[in-house]
Amino acid sequence: MVKTVRFVLEDAKQRKGEEEDSRVDHRTADWREQQDDEEGDGGAGTAGLCVLVLCMLVYTSSMFPSVPGGDSGELIVAGCTLGLPHPPGYPTMAMLSFLFFLLLPFASPAWRVNFLAVCLSTASVWLHFRVLNYWMRTRWVREQQQQQQHTRFVLVPPWRWDVAVWSSLLGSLSLAFSPLFWMYAIQAEVFALNNFFVALVMYLLVLYLQQKDRRIAFIGSFVIGLGLTNQHTLVLFAAPIALLVLILGRRDLFNASSLLLLVLALFLGLSPYLYLPMAGRNAALGGWGELDTWDGFLTHLLRKEYGTLKLYPGEDGAKGGQLLMGLKHYLLNLKSQGSADGWAGIILMAAGFIRSLVTSLGMLRRQTETLDDSREAKKDGEDDDGQGRE
Repeated sequence: MVKTVRFVLEDAKQRKGEEEDSRVDHRTADWREQQDDEEGDGGAGTAGLCVLVLCMLVYTSSMFPSVPGGDSGELIVAGCTLGLPHPPGYPTMAMLSFLFFLLLPFASPAWRVNFLAVCLSTASVWLHFRVLNYWMRTRWVREQQQQQQHTRFVLVPPWRWDVAVWSSLLGSLSLAFSPLFWMYAIQAEVFALNNFFVALVMYLLVLYLQQKDRRIAFIGSFVIGLGLTNQHTLVLFAAPIALLVLILGRRDLFNASSLLLLVLALFLGLSPYLYLPMAGRNAALGGWGELDTWDGFLTHLLRKEYGTLKLYPGEDGAKGGQLLMGLKHYLLNLKSQGSADGWAGIILMAAGFIRSLVTSLGMLRRQTETLDDSREAKKDGEDDDGQGRE
């Protein structure tokens, strides 16, 4: 009898311990699930918010309070009066400047248009951060990203940020506070808007690689067209990306309806150029050119007064003999945009380019070998069929 009671008590104690262990395990699992939900992005959301706040504060505090040099004075006047800037007209910049001039109820007109550059540059840095974080995460923490899906923003302290976030933060802030980028982030110039379009095109490419949704390709086509209403040089950056998207999405995009929508989206993005004839009729101070005729419109749009394919006027811009000298000055300027030892950045950039080239050639070689193997297998199969028939 005593043994029976002792056995029952021990069995009850064991069951109670198992239940407590089970509750502890459930609490631990719930806590880990909560931690994973909060930190699955490695703190990317929090770091991105820090990038926005830091850039906005630094750029605003260092912004020109009045009219800067260069073309800024002309662009400010054209923006505040809906005038016509110099070729190719920069209609999107002019209309955005006019919008900031109307909506901001404080400070001088020059301050308001300068603040437009601050907002555009801050957004550009944030987009660069998101792009870098995507590439780092897919390369270094791909498994975590595939296992966890996050739909809400949660603040994560810096000591819990992962390597992808810290690398992206370093890269984006290095861009944000490089001398040339910073200089055009604090004054009314077209380069801040061009930087924004470059960053937005890269971000849309990332979204397309993630989702393979053709609607993103349509949006990208519109953004490229809109960017070309600011600076024509965007085509040098956007054309290879557009070609890549067409190759990757050939199943969805290489049909009549999709190609038509891509072209329509591109021309819709170019529609701000309709602003030029209207602005040409405005006799505001600072107007440039005669756009009453079709020839005058094309002259302004295609920069014929400068030379359509020349970045600047003059004899040097028309000759190819200055190429080596130009490359030399470009590298020296690139060196000056880095840290104390700017050559380190150039070396890293060259190493990254070589690595990407080697990787691409390796992928091409493997694809070629796979294609050759499939052809040989097909040929062997045909030979076997022929022998079987004989």
